[in-house]
Amino acid sequence: MHKHEVRVFTIIFFLIVPALLFSDALPGPTVSAEWLNRHLDDRDIRIIDVSFDKESFLSGHVPNAVFLDWRGDLADPDEKHYSVLAREDFERLMRRIGVTRDTQLVFYDDFNNRLAIRALWVAEFYGHAGTAILEGGIRAWKARGYRTTGNSPEFPGTRYTVKDVHEGLNVDKDYVLNNLVNPNVMFVDGRSAGMYIGFIAGREIHTGETIARSGHLPGAVNQPWKDHMDSQSKFLDKTALETMYTNRGINRDLDAVVFYCNEGVHAAFDWFVAAKILGYENAKIYDGSMSEWAEDANLPLKIGLD
Repeated sequence: MHKHEVRVFTIIFFLIVPALLFSDALPGPTVSAEWLNRHLDDRDIRIIDVSFDKESFLSGHVPNAVFLDWRGDLADPDEKHYSVLAREDFERLMRRIGVTRDTQLVFYDDFNNRLAIRALWVAEFYGHAGTAILEGGIRAWKARGYRTTGNSPEFPGTRYTVKDVHEGLNVDKDYVLNNLVNPNVMFVDGRSAGMYIGFIAGREIHTGETIARSGHLPGAVNQPWKDHMDSQSKFLDKTALETMYTNRGINRDLDAVVFYCNEGVHAAFDWFVAAKILGYENAKIYDGSMSEWAEDANLPLKIGLD
C-alpha cells in the first residue's frame, strides 16, 4: 500500500469508526424502538431496564440492557416513603453499571414506563445530563419484532461522581404545608380520579400498604398519569398534552407546579410530561406524597371534588 493510500485509509478509519461506536445526541426525552435498535452497541449509551421485578428482565430484555431494581436500587432503604436514594448510593450505582457523566441513559420497563420515568427523575435529580425513555417500553420493542435476551451484561466500573444536585426538582412536607394557599404554587394529583376524590383507598406500589387516609391536598387539581398515553402505552402528541394541561389550568407561568401521588412514582410520570415533553421549567414533585402526608392526622385532606 502506498503512503497516499495509507493516509486516506487512516483518515477514513478515524472518521467512520467512531461514528459506529458513539451515538449522536439523544433525539429528545423519548426515543423510538427503531432508534434504540440502531444504537444498541454504542459505547456512550447505557440501556437501563427498570421492570417490576428481575424475573421479567431475565425472561427477555433489550440486548445490552442492565437491570435496576426500582425498590432496592433507586430508593433509600432506610426511608419508608420510597424517597430518593442518597447521593453516595447513586454514585455507587452508576459506577457499578459502567456509567460516566457523558453516558446517555435510556430507561424502559414493563410497567407503562412508570418505574422507568421514576428512575429517570432520580438521574435528573442528581444532575445527569442526557436521559430518555424508550417510548412504549419493552412492549414497543417486542411489537417491532426486535430480539430480546436473558443474558445480564457486565460493563467496566467507573469513577462516577455527582457534580450538581438539582434539589429544586423535589419538595418536602413543610414546603407543601407552607404553600397550600399560595396562589403562585399549584399542586397536581397524578392518581386516578377515584383516589383523588377519596372513594378508592390509595396504595403504595412497593409495599402494597393502604395509604393512612383518603382524599387529596386541598386545592389540588387531578391529572391522572394514565391520561397521557394511548392504548399502546405511548405518549399522546404534544398538542394534545398541551391542551390537556391548559384545560386543567396547569400553568407554566406559576412559581411552581408540584406533582404528587401515593409515593412519588406517578408524580414523576406527570413531572416528565410537564418538564421533559412540554418544557415546564417550574415542575417539581413531592417525593413523600400521600404515603407521608396522610399518616399525619394534623395535616389537611379533602374528600370529594375540589
